[in-house]
Order: sequence, then structure tokens, then C-alpha cells
Amino acid sequence: MNKFVIHFVLLFLACESQGQRSLPEIRAMKERHIRCDTVPQLADSIFSAIKTRVFDSIEVYTPSYWAIKAAFDTLDFEREERFVMVKQQYIVYNLWKQNKILQKKAKLHRINLKYIELEKTNIRYGFHKEGYPFAMVSMNCSKNSNKFVISFVAIKVLNHWYIADELTLKFPDEIPSFMK
Repeated sequence: MNKFVIHFVLLFLACESQGQRSLPEIRAMKERHIRCDTVPQLADSIFSAIKTRVFDSIEVYTPSYWAIKAAFDTLDFEREERFVMVKQQYIVYNLWKQNKILQKKAKLHRINLKYIELEKTNIRYGFHKEGYPFAMVSMNCSKNSNKFVISFVAIKVLNHWYIADELTLKFPDEIPSFMK
């Protein structure tokens, strides 16, 4: 009996230490997510969030657990709650890593993101092969004599736009011709 209790406690501690959010925590975060009706509105919001240099200000523009769950429910997919939770956490984790790389690259090039200026926003709309709408957003920015592009992919979930992936900072020599 004691071995069973010890194994149960160790298993519980291992699950807790993995850092995954529980369903009650996700429910509490429901109010934190901000919905944008248009891609230009989302681009302006993300630009302002990047200037703060705090990832939490970007995370609020990711699709919430409830938005992803509702999208799967309306598409008649039989998905478990865990799958939806993992998908949402995957989006947030990838954006966190990409934001960290963006911050390091800006620091390497001695660009203070607090003082960057937005010159132009380019938006290219498209549809995924399964019919989901998305947009490639590239924001031409400058800081003193440095010119660079901050880009990301936006997805439409239940008539609202959210940041989803590929948050990058690129300089003119790294930018493909179609993004200029």
C-alpha cells in the first residue's frame, strides 16, 4: 500500500513539474485573449506588443483554448480536450521561442525595439489547402538607419484574426523579393 501511495505522489509531482496548464488555468485565461476583427488591426496590435518587449503582450493575441475548441466543434471533428489544449500550447510555445530569437537578433544588431518606427504594412491573404484563411503580414520598420521587416502568419478562427506562427525579424539581405 505504501509503495502505491509513493508511486502516486511521484507521478503527480512529475506531471505538475512539466509546466503544462490545467483546464481551470485555461478557463481563467479565457478573458485574457484579445480578438481582432481585421488583419491590419492585428498587425498594429502586434507591432505595439513587440515594442513592449514582453511576451505576455503578444500571447494575448493567440487563439484561446475556447476559440480552437469551438472551431473544431463547428467543423465536426471529434477532438478530445487534450488535443485542443496541446494545439493551443504548441502555438504559444512556438511564438515564445520565435519572440526570443527576434529579441536576440535585435540586440545583436543593436536595435532597441522600444523605439522602432512602422513605415509600411504588407498583407497577403491566402487559403490553406483545407480551406482555412490565413494572412502573411510583413511590417517594414526602421530604427535610425537600420531598415528591417518583422513578419508573422495570422490565422482566422471563428471570424477573428490571431497571430499563429513565423514571428521573425529580417534584414534587407535576408528578405525574399516577394516580401519587399
